[in-house]
Amino acid sequence: MAGEITFSSAFFWRECIEEAPGRRTSGGDLYDAYLRWSSRRGTAVVGRNEFYTALTQKAVKVREHRTAVAFVGIALRSECEYA
Repeated sequence: MAGEITFSSAFFWRECIEEAPGRRTSGGDLYDAYLRWSSRRGTAVVGRNEFYTALTQKAVKVREHRTAVAFVGIALRSECEYA
């Protein structure tokens, strides 16, 4: 299942992520919001790398600096309480 958006992350996607052409969003910000979302719902989480791989189905992953990762084309929804 690696690389596929899991059942729980698909719900997170619908609730907290929106398409945003040209927008660059920190991978760390996305993953932190996902962890908070999962914790409040009591759902199992996927690891950061698997989460990032799943995001590449909808967004372009770019490496910034040496270790920072960002995604182009998506953003956290402003109404998402975990953003």
